[in-house]
Amino acid sequence: MNYRLGGGGAVALIKIRVQNSKQNLSGADGFRLIVRCDTAANEVALLHMYPKRGKLGMLDMPSGEAKRLVKEYMSEKAAGKLVKHNFAQELAELV
Repeated sequence: MNYRLGGGGAVALIKIRVQNSKQNLSGADGFRLIVRCDTAANEVALLHMYPKRGKLGMLDMPSGEAKRLVKEYMSEKAAGKLVKHNFAQELAELV
């Protein structure tokens, strides 16, 4: 199950569950991806990934962490530090 953490309209912050197949855990016990989707700009950015279990595991992100991740992303984007990929084009070149 995926959750909308914030945003509305063209921009949304989404938490996605991903199963950890190496440990035979369910999606609820696997990894979480925090993704920023901007449909107006046709952009998807992976902001954070964390395990639900293990020594680095977190039950949930600390309060204010999502806001900090978006702020850091926007700062790095404005500074030109991010790499942009066109996956459709890159996959087409492989075929």
